[in-house]
Amino acid sequence: MDESRRRHLRARSGAAITALILIGALVGVAEAQKPRVGSTVTAKERFDSGTFELVFYGRVHSSKPGCARNRTVELRVVNLFGGGPPISLGTDLTDENGRWEIRMLSDGVGGDYIARAKGKALPKSFCRSARSGPVDFGPPT
Repeated sequence: MDESRRRHLRARSGAAITALILIGALVGVAEAQKPRVGSTVTAKERFDSGTFELVFYGRVHSSKPGCARNRTVELRVVNLFGGGPPISLGTDLTDENGRWEIRMLSDGVGGDYIARAKGKALPKSFCRSARSGPVDFGPPT
């Protein structure tokens, strides 16, 4: 291949790479410009005496229904044994009404539990993450 042909190919491939970078940047800007939709998550607990399970449950609320359904909710224990980082205990996907439920065997471990709804991208908006207030569960007496 002669030198002029190589230069021509190099110039074309450089232009193609530049075009791909610009397209990627525009997609990133479009993604960043999506309206952000707020949401909240609630958390409650109860003891199921039939199965001897501790049941954590709640609901994700949002002005946009797509931000409430099929949302990943993570249950974490915080302030376990007087400190340390939060520990993830499980996840659930919300149903069409935004309801979630996580069950675990009741082992008598006390602590503060929180639910966290992870952020979710929709075609034309982005659902912000949300965190519940703490649910205090103490060991049975």
